[in-house]
Amino acid sequence: MTVCLVVIGRYVPQLEFLGVLLGSDPVLAPEEQLYQRLLAGNLEEAVEFAENYVDECSSRELYDNVGIPALRLAENDRQRSSTDTNYRRLVAETAIAVVREVDDHVREKPSAVEEGNHLTQRPCVLCLAGRTELDHAASEMLAQVLQERNLRAKVLPPIVVSRGALEQLDLQGVDVVCLSYFHPQPQVYARYVFRRLRRRAPHVKFAVCCWNLSAGMEQAKSSRGKWPPTQHSHLCKPAPSRWRHGSVEQQLAAMRPRLRLRPSERSSPRYAALA
Repeated sequence: MTVCLVVIGRYVPQLEFLGVLLGSDPVLAPEEQLYQRLLAGNLEEAVEFAENYVDECSSRELYDNVGIPALRLAENDRQRSSTDTNYRRLVAETAIAVVREVDDHVREKPSAVEEGNHLTQRPCVLCLAGRTELDHAASEMLAQVLQERNLRAKVLPPIVVSRGALEQLDLQGVDVVCLSYFHPQPQVYARYVFRRLRRRAPHVKFAVCCWNLSAGMEQAKSSRGKWPPTQHSHLCKPAPSRWRHGSVEQQLAAMRPRLRLRPSERSSPRYAALA
């Protein structure tokens, strides 16, 4: 009888709930499962979920396939309802805590790369949160993947990109400044930050991770809008579909020429580099 009800639920739209209740298929996608835990502030279950995923795959795949999509869900919810921002802060803070727990978990593995004195000679990437706490969480994810590739990476919250704080930002020893945005149209914000930082540190390379570009962003960019005067196409000239959904793997692959990385050291999210 149960099998009959499950089959009926799959083929009769009005009775679809029977397949959900009685079937064995997961009700939620992995990113939805993680988002549900982040939204509830359930750090313990979120960490267990993330560590199990990393054990089967890798931290880069966790952030590509689950972490960034979960934060994207939070941003899309924020855009639909801007009345309450407390949940966004809770999601971001829990996500950052999960990233740090995953980092410790990865370091405990026998195959984890040991940090040595040679690390001080590696390029340094400063990962900045563009506007919100969710951008901060994405920057933490990116920084962890960079560190696993023996790159130096520092993360700073969105407060540092305010007008007054930008003038005080310490860029000593920084090779690349990388901004993260979940805003669907971040070019105005990125232009503001990069122009001011370039005046202070013309030697520093710039990149922006666009995790949630709107569908018409690429078309609008080519028709009327421009990024800051740069050579971003020199590093990465993605197809429109790649602009819509960022991945950590695409990011470092595109950043590699600026960091002079070997092909074996690739791994990072989609972005447009601003030189």
